[in-house]
Amino acid sequence: EGYQTAIYTNKPAADTTSAVAAATWFPYAIAEEALLLRWALSTYRFYQTGRFDPQNNAYLMTMKNVQPDGDIGTPKWANDVFNFEHLSPQDIPQNYDSGYKFRNIAVRTPDYLAQLAEHYKTQGGNIHSRDVQSFDELSEDILINCTGVYAGALTEDTDITPGRGQVLVTDNPGISDFITDKVSITYVYPHKEYIIVGGCVETGNWSLETDPARSEDIMQRALLLEPKLKDAKIQKTLVGLRPVRKPAPVRLEAETTPTGRTIIHNYGHAGAGWSLCWG
Repeated sequence: EGYQTAIYTNKPAADTTSAVAAATWFPYAIAEEALLLRWALSTYRFYQTGRFDPQNNAYLMTMKNVQPDGDIGTPKWANDVFNFEHLSPQDIPQNYDSGYKFRNIAVRTPDYLAQLAEHYKTQGGNIHSRDVQSFDELSEDILINCTGVYAGALTEDTDITPGRGQVLVTDNPGISDFITDKVSITYVYPHKEYIIVGGCVETGNWSLETDPARSEDIMQRALLLEPKLKDAKIQKTLVGLRPVRKPAPVRLEAETTPTGRTIIHNYGHAGAGWSLCWG
């Protein structure tokens, strides 16, 4: 509070990977990291406050997570979310062995991002549309580097790589349950009038072009989760590049440059950006 701030971006929020995300709260691939799980649980609680969300674009729903073979087990965060319970046999889709459900958060990402941008501007923030090739181009004393998968170009961080994702946006033929297969990374997320159907993680693939063969693969897997999708019309196909960072995941640290400037690096959230962002 009290700082003059600006955002530099080469594309509007609606054209970023964050807008392509499905998106629900789920500590995907991060639950074994104690600090990241703490951030995730803080984010889960924050969404429920409704702050910066007057249009209710982050809302509670019931999410099912199922596994095709064997016992899905109990996640370490089970006691920290609402109404966690294992699925009874009649609630498990055919071809699956086990699962659980809980009250979760879903986010209509394009609308939520638009709300945040508008709130930021009403508080005096400025958004500048431009490319930034070097931190030296900017005059501010403190920089926060949130450049996602493209962070390597500014930092020479060789640990960052894309985790390409592709999703289908379909109309909703009457599906209400959010469901995911955590093994094959397949999910069906009905956001009221439309559904996000996914997904995939193609590590190292920088292509933003849609792949028809991948779309067919996604839909065939999703039909096993929710047969009603056979009546859904595909509206569009979207692609995003998750910022995957290995062996260490999220990079959140301050750097002091030789000139005394502070750069706070904040990237590498992989597929958990919406699960960590408020933590």
